[in-house]
Amino acid sequence: MGNMDIGRAKSTSHYTMTISRTTVDKLGIKLYDKASAVVGELIANSYDADAENVTIKMPLNRWLATKSGGDVVDQGFEILVEDD
Repeated sequence: MGNMDIGRAKSTSHYTMTISRTTVDKLGIKLYDKASAVVGELIANSYDADAENVTIKMPLNRWLATKSGGDVVDQGFEILVEDD
């Protein structure tokens, strides 16, 4: 993880948070029924925090996870949200 610099309005420091797909699945399953809604919420959170630029990098037309024998199997893809 990087550092957050609260002392400056435009910080050059970075903060990285990684959450596994299965964690998102367990925490978000009752809040959101579509991945697009989750990404939309992430963008809205960035703008709510006064970001001027938001960049999203994500796989399109891919299953992020599958089920095998009742278990969720993460496919190793990432959704990356960057803002200023």
